[in-house]
Amino acid sequence: MHIQTCARVHAGQYSRGRERWGGACEEQHATEIYPARIAERDGMLGAAVLTGPACKGGAWDVDPEGISTCDVHALKFNGSLGTSGYSGRFERGTPASQSCLIRRQPNLETFAVVHRGVKALRFDGAINRGLLVSNAIDALLDQDRLPKGAFSLELQMTVGSAATAGREVRALAAAQQDSAGLVGDGSLYSKGWSLVYETDSVKGSLTLRFAVALEANNDANDHGRLRFLTHSLPTLAVEDEQWTHLVAVYDQRMLRLYVNGSLAAEAPACEEGDADATGCGAIVYPLATDPLARQATPFTLGSYENRQTGLSASHVGLLA
Repeated sequence: MHIQTCARVHAGQYSRGRERWGGACEEQHATEIYPARIAERDGMLGAAVLTGPACKGGAWDVDPEGISTCDVHALKFNGSLGTSGYSGRFERGTPASQSCLIRRQPNLETFAVVHRGVKALRFDGAINRGLLVSNAIDALLDQDRLPKGAFSLELQMTVGSAATAGREVRALAAAQQDSAGLVGDGSLYSKGWSLVYETDSVKGSLTLRFAVALEANNDANDHGRLRFLTHSLPTLAVEDEQWTHLVAVYDQRMLRLYVNGSLAAEAPACEEGDADATGCGAIVYPLATDPLARQATPFTLGSYENRQTGLSASHVGLLA
């Protein structure tokens, strides 16, 4: 599975009506994003779609068919650690200068860049919080379009300066629900897989975390259990938006992380006594029919939407 967020062709449209959540969200306009879709390279997974925020504000909530000034009411976000909840709008609108006119809502071309010769897409955790491949992974699994056994996940990324300030969890790709939050292993429910990273400005480190739930690690109650592989590198290694090439691998027996072409970390995917003749088994996914699953599980790029807890995390930087 190769992630390429900036294909040569951006096409297709994403649209939805105005959201109105009983005062918590009062959008002024419908959502009309064009271009909004990136075709996946081998055609297996389907398009990755820019959907915009669940409740628009700021540069997003403008008239898609006309010209809007910028004196719109910005959204308030809840807390840190990538939480995605919205707590309403600021009552006072942002004053607009005479030259501040927006003719269309953001789209893929808004975030497309060429950085050091590589075409990429910029994620900022605010305006572009991630791409949606599927809002429910069940259909992808039924059609054998999402890996069920051995797989590798490959991408190139840069890390923006805002991502290394403080201590934050950021996400690169995920199809996971975990009752413990963003980087834990929930004893109540933890299924799927994710590739995230955590920055710590005090330690000056960035820690990659590859998590997979497998049959051999599942408990007797089918609550799932995540197996983790981590690797820390100094933030100096990713500063100045240097390109970092990552490959995360599950090969039925081992978890491996490759950074810039070199093996950075590896560990058994399950305990030796839990493996069978073929290894540690298939990936255990959080299906919508699971009694403990909360809603359907999305497959996202540049973000992780954990519907088990309502928490989310977004990448800050470039993906290619």
